[in-house]
Amino acid sequence: MNVKKVFLLSALTLLFSGCQVNAYTEKGITEYSNGIVKVVEASQSEENIMLENYTKDIQIDEKMYEVASVEREKSESNIRTETKQSTAVLNTNKEDKIKSYFGETFLYEDEKYRGELPITNIDIRTISQGSYEEIDEKKIDFEGYSQNDLNEIAKEKQINNITYYLINVDWQPENSETIDNQSVPVTYKGTMLYQTVLTKKNPNKYEVTVTYSGSVEKIDTIYDYSILYQPIKEKEEPVIVEEKHQDILPIIISGLGIGLLSLIILLGSNIKIYNKTDNGHKLIGKFRINEKNKVIDITKYQYKTSSNIYSIRMTKSLYRKIKDKTIYIQIGKIKKPIYVNTPYIETLI
Repeated sequence: MNVKKVFLLSALTLLFSGCQVNAYTEKGITEYSNGIVKVVEASQSEENIMLENYTKDIQIDEKMYEVASVEREKSESNIRTETKQSTAVLNTNKEDKIKSYFGETFLYEDEKYRGELPITNIDIRTISQGSYEEIDEKKIDFEGYSQNDLNEIAKEKQINNITYYLINVDWQPENSETIDNQSVPVTYKGTMLYQTVLTKKNPNKYEVTVTYSGSVEKIDTIYDYSILYQPIKEKEEPVIVEEKHQDILPIIISGLGIGLLSLIILLGSNIKIYNKTDNGHKLIGKFRINEKNKVIDITKYQYKTSSNIYSIRMTKSLYRKIKDKTIYIQIGKIKKPIYVNTPYIETLI
């Protein structure tokens, strides 16, 4: 297929797509030795509508093509990066306490995307809470002091490089002697009380901002569908031999040929059955039904299936005949009724 033809086909497809109220997008078309592949991007919710449009037979260069298979994989546009921040004032700046407060992950969700975001950064700003004054006192016990020792008790004392001031001395005689029938103290014991004023800082508070970043995915998952179209094999028409002389044999041959051609047209397939898998849709068989025979028996095609979900695609002429009626798909002893209200149906059997 030359570039001009590909361009024309793509332009027609875009024109067609533009007339539809759908968000799915045709991303490209490529010709291979075994057929033509169209790549279409669509969300899970748009899948049935998209397939209804793209599983029809198409004509390119006067040649008809039909869908042989549909494969899908998650699209790159299914994922985007999101960032979320949360701020609070805490009494701690320890990382484990911060993560416990905020949570190590953030569950992001909006109308279209959902995902779990991990912490990628923690910013901490210290908020000073000022200071306050507090009286601190030290009590020092003593014993064996003489009267001179009591008089020479220091009025100031350095404790841990801080100056403490003597406030009071509580003393009493420890040992005494009797002089002239009177008890006279010789040594003393007691407690010295020193005090000072300390300036202490109030505990800091911390403004903590936690940043979460990561990938989120579309809630309505987006897929790239690769739709393979293969040429429809033309049915061979019977050759009618004309003879110059008039006899009954050419008439018989001609009549048989026309009858056979009519039979081929009459018995051609008008409905296709696909098996749906995680990777797309696979054509398992072509069938013909009519208003009298509405049963599609796919029992012998079970070896081609890998799930119990099937897609049904019918021609326009068949759909017009059986619209709002019931057809049946049979697998072994299971015979499931299917109400026809669209030419493309997906069902579980």
